[in-house]
Amino acid sequence: KVAQQLLVGYLLTQPLLYHLGILGIISTPILALSTKVPLPLALYSFLPGYFLLLQLGLKLLGLVELKRSYNLRFSNWLFVSFLINYIPYLLMLSVASLRAINRMLFGATNWENTSHANAHRLILEGKF
Repeated sequence: KVAQQLLVGYLLTQPLLYHLGILGIISTPILALSTKVPLPLALYSFLPGYFLLLQLGLKLLGLVELKRSYNLRFSNWLFVSFLINYIPYLLMLSVASLRAINRMLFGATNWENTSHANAHRLILEGKF
């Protein structure tokens, strides 16, 4: 029961950790170039970036373990593309979750759905 509660807590706070990490990545270089702060505070300000690097390392480790466990063959380009796309992916997640929070705060409960009416028929008839 405690393990389930910890898992739920982690899953619910993960978007918040992403936001803090992205904010840290954006604000830390700006603050480092524009202000003078004591060394301990400066080192503490890099903490969100460390968490992002830790998450990146754990995800890459999981990918390597998946490859090893199931005898899969991944090209090295998969790992390189994962590294290149990690930060833009987190930015996209941050924007999406901030948008969802904004919708919840302002009471927007309507379903945003893309219209796909009869799209499968148009493809089969060659009209799409």
